[in-house]
Amino acid sequence: MLTSSTNPLLGRDVESLQEAFVNHVEFSLAKDEYSATKRDYMRSLALTVRDRLFERWAVAQQTYYDQGGRASAGPRCRSQGTAKGR
Repeated sequence: MLTSSTNPLLGRDVESLQEAFVNHVEFSLAKDEYSATKRDYMRSLALTVRDRLFERWAVAQQTYYDQGGRASAGPRCRSQGTAKGR
């Protein structure tokens, strides 16, 4: 099963981002340095960012489910609760 606990998070350092970018150009878009266009580079960048956003969203979702479907009350929730008539 693929979960955040069995898969390490993707790196956000420069080297990891560069490697992911190049991998998307080559494998997701099936391009090389001679056939890739500016649009292909933009798509590769978007896919690289999307991967990292999605995995962090998935971790947040898993945390939500692990807590029994309850969102934790952060400072914003508390301040809204006190403003409603306390």
